[in-house]
Amino acid sequence: LSHHAESIQHKSCMHTLSGHTSKAEHAVMQRLALLFRNAHAIAKAGRPFSDMEWMCALDEKKGLDVGASYRTDKKCCEFIHCIAEEQRLGLQAQIQSNNFFSVMIDGTTDSSVSDAEIINIRYTGT
Repeated sequence: LSHHAESIQHKSCMHTLSGHTSKAEHAVMQRLALLFRNAHAIAKAGRPFSDMEWMCALDEKKGLDVGASYRTDKKCCEFIHCIAEEQRLGLQAQIQSNNFFSVMIDGTTDSSVSDAEIINIRYTGT
């Protein structure tokens, strides 16, 4: 989420919205930020998407305004896909702006015949 806040697309949208948001729109943006933060935590911890409901309930108990919408496992999945796409676009732009990079790919199968794959990309910073 911190990388998203630093992305060009996010800064462009925030600049566009900065002079045009009402208090109601600001509240909606705050709610969405909480929902995205919860979805990010779920993805990062490898938790099931259904955890979104109790995480939102916990936020309400802490006094945070999460709202009544977008609290389902399906919406959590959508939020995670949006976060992943933003991360992918940022990484793609960084790699394309470099002349040199290397890629390593490895995989393994565990006893339950589940595959695990990893892709490691190294590039020089610009």
